[in-house]
Formats: sequence, C-alpha cells, structure tokens
Amino acid sequence: MIITDTILLNASDLTTDINNIIFRKLKHNYIGTCTYKYGYIIDVLKITRIIDNTISNINADVIINLEFEVNTILPKVGLELKGIICMVCPEGIFVNIIDNFNILIPKSQLDNFQYINNQFTKDDTTLCNDKQIDIKIDFLKYENNNFSCIGSLC
Repeated sequence: MIITDTILLNASDLTTDINNIIFRKLKHNYIGTCTYKYGYIIDVLKITRIIDNTISNINADVIINLEFEVNTILPKVGLELKGIICMVCPEGIFVNIIDNFNILIPKSQLDNFQYINNQFTKDDTTLCNDKQIDIKIDFLKYENNNFSCIGSLC
C-alpha cells in the first residue's frame, strides 16, 4: 500500500545520509500505528517518490512531501487471518495477529467446544495458548485509533 504524507527535517538532518534519516523517521512515525484508512502499519518498506520539499516559514525545518510503501493489515469483515491464541477464558479466546491486535472469538462461535482447564476441546481439536489457528473477522469497530474485532474459526 502506498501512503502520501509529509515529514519534517531539521537542519541537523541535512547530511549526505538524508535518505536514511528520512527512512528511519518514517519507520519511527508509522510502524505500530493504526488508522481507519490504512489499518495497522506493520512495516515501512521503501520510499517510492519524493514529491516536493519546501522550507518552513516559521523555522528552518524542511518539509518533505513524499510517497512511501508500507506493509499493513486492514481489518475487514470476512478477512481470513492466521493468528496465535494469546488468552483462553470461559467466555472465549483472544487471537493475536502479528503482535499488532487481538481478535475475540466468543464462546458462542466455538460450537460444540467444551471449556476445561483453560482450553477449549472438541473431538481431537484443542484450542489453547500459543496455538496457531485460522480465523475470520465477523464484526469490527474502529475507535480511538484501534480496531475491535470479533471473529470465528475458519
């Protein structure tokens, strides 16, 4: 996914290593953030284009308008993901997606599973902490720069 935004550089950033400085600032500003439009930003991959640059009227900062490519997870209803079970409780399980967000799978979505000793069991299938599973997002809400998701097993 491509994002267009601006970044500020102060005078001390204007060195022969300016491209690496811009890239490090992008990583620092974006990795781990979440927006409704882009979802969870996992990584900044590369700068694709520097569109423009100007000097601030207020101070000597350089304002750089650029495009950069990011790796994201944008939660959508119906999206299927792999995740790791991070918590099991009688009300359901929480599944962690790439250390960025958790999805609740409520007990009502765990048909015929029985909760015993901090795990859900059905026939030969056991859902317990640290197990990787496939899930699907059934409901989501965006609030306070975060998605809250409810899902089910695939």
